[in-house]
Amino acid sequence: MANNRRRRLENNVPVGAFSPWLLIAVLFLMVGLTWVYFKNQLFNRGQNIRAMEEELATLTRKNEAVRGRIAQLSTYSALQKCCNDGTIRMIKILPANIVHVDFPHRAEGNEIRIVSNFGARR
Repeated sequence: MANNRRRRLENNVPVGAFSPWLLIAVLFLMVGLTWVYFKNQLFNRGQNIRAMEEELATLTRKNEAVRGRIAQLSTYSALQKCCNDGTIRMIKILPANIVHVDFPHRAEGNEIRIVSNFGARR
């Protein structure tokens, strides 16, 4: 072989010396990108959690308002007013339709208990 060809085949850049540093740089790049990705995920999850907490607070306030309205409409005077207006209809429960269950003072095994339609026995 001619000397000219031999010189062209030589490595002018020592790749073996740069390869560990190149691998370290790629590793740091990957770790950095992963870190940024996880921080963005953390930020987005935090925003989602904050939005859900605000929605929960809004629903809790609405629920309390509805509970107050239910309490207001279920008072005796409100029910009596609705009954007088004809909005609702109340039917009186006759004593014959009431079932009284007598429980003994102490349990005596697995006995069948008596159920009566004839009023409470005390």
